Amino acid sequence: MSRTVWWAGLFGGVMGAVLSFVMARVLPAPAAGGSPPPPSAARVFADEVVQLLKTGKYDEFFGLLRPGFGELPDDDFKKLREGVLATRQQFVTNYGEAGELEFCRETSISPALVRLTYLEKYQRGCVAWVIVVYDSPTGWQVLAFNFPSLKEVFATL
Repeated sequence: MSRTVWWAGLFGGVMGAVLSFVMARVLPAPAAGGSPPPPSAARVFADEVVQLLKTGKYDEFFGLLRPGFGELPDDDFKKLREGVLATRQQFVTNYGEAGELEFCRETSISPALVRLTYLEKYQRGCVAWVIVVYDSPTGWQVLAFNFPSLKEVFATL
């Protein structure tokens, strides 16, 4: 009886190997990962906006943010600007020198409304930046910009 079991096991193993070899030759190979798709137009625009923040071009940065805060009077928008810059300086004080700015996620709410999340890495921590952009008839514009706590960011991802 044990000799029969050995022969059956050997025969099954050989047949499995032959079948596997034939199928690997006949069936097409799975597609390679390939290159990632090009970034969306929303992401290209948001990358430019966030890069202005990163490089300290604050006049240009807040110029792009202004349409998203159209309901705010100029004095209130100036206070918002001062608050963002003060908070940004506080990040450097708390976390050390800023480093890489990493794209995290793009969430299309509709084809014309997209939320993008970026992570700014510091020596001893990180800050998430969330930007919402809208494809208006005149081109992409910022609707919202925020730096929520990481707990809030993870809840929305």
